[in-house]
Amino acid sequence: MAENNKKKVILGGIFLGLIPLLFILYLILGPVLSVMTRDLSAKEMYVISDGVNVRAKPEAKALKMGRITYGTKLLVYKIEDSWAEVLIEGQKGFVSKDYIANPKTFYRLEGLFGDERSKKRITKTQYRLALLRYLDKKGYITKIPEDYKKEFDDEDLNKEVYQIFSEPSKAMYNSVAYGDFDGDYVQDAAFVLRNPDTDNQLLVILSFDKKDPLNKSKAIYEKELGAPWLFIRKAIKGSRWYLNNRVKEAIDEGEKPVKLRIKIDGIIISSNRNRNLHDPVILLLYNGETFETHAQDIEIK
Repeated sequence: MAENNKKKVILGGIFLGLIPLLFILYLILGPVLSVMTRDLSAKEMYVISDGVNVRAKPEAKALKMGRITYGTKLLVYKIEDSWAEVLIEGQKGFVSKDYIANPKTFYRLEGLFGDERSKKRITKTQYRLALLRYLDKKGYITKIPEDYKKEFDDEDLNKEVYQIFSEPSKAMYNSVAYGDFDGDYVQDAAFVLRNPDTDNQLLVILSFDKKDPLNKSKAIYEKELGAPWLFIRKAIKGSRWYLNNRVKEAIDEGEKPVKLRIKIDGIIISSNRNRNLHDPVILLLYNGETFETHAQDIEIK
């Protein structure tokens, strides 16, 4: 009986001695295990804007901890309302959820740009995402880099590829034009997309929602471009151009056509990226209902 009591006392002492040890281990390992568990559940995402602020709290006016650039990889713990809780270089912070994306979206963005010039020319995230939405809707894909192809299904990789290519910054005509092309007082964007394998080219004009331009856009004009019209630029409202209907009237009446001032931004489609007085161009102009073309290489006999 005494022997049993002695064992109980010894075991009780050992147990009481373990309590402080277990508590110390909890204090040491608890936070580590918590972080490990969170990291395992975190999602890998990428920054898709050229510059995103990192905040100490999920508030627009919270302390700015730093700024991260396009392509930065993040661990995202959770997304709530407009903010994502992330881990960057061992530090927790918060970034706007609108400027980060899952790996597949980032890889498609990487494949959108056919050269570094185009990436520098199309800097706004709303334009980049709008182009991806347009290509998705048409059943096209961008040129996915080889390292990322394993993330996609064969069905996706077999789709027709389109990219943006840019001319040098000093070129008068290029692959991008910005302006209010449909008269709704909101800036639109026009792009020439090219299939790098076939050289097929598409002209598309995208319009953006006033309240949510980042996530809502639509194509208001699209056309396959054949040679020689391969480049575009903005025709500023108030500039003078020949309009087809007025040209025909003048010719029928034996008069010389007169250039009129356009009342809305237009798009000039050209066969030459630089200034050339003998280069034929077409003016693409919205007439209030649809877009119509006006040839400018007019010969008066």
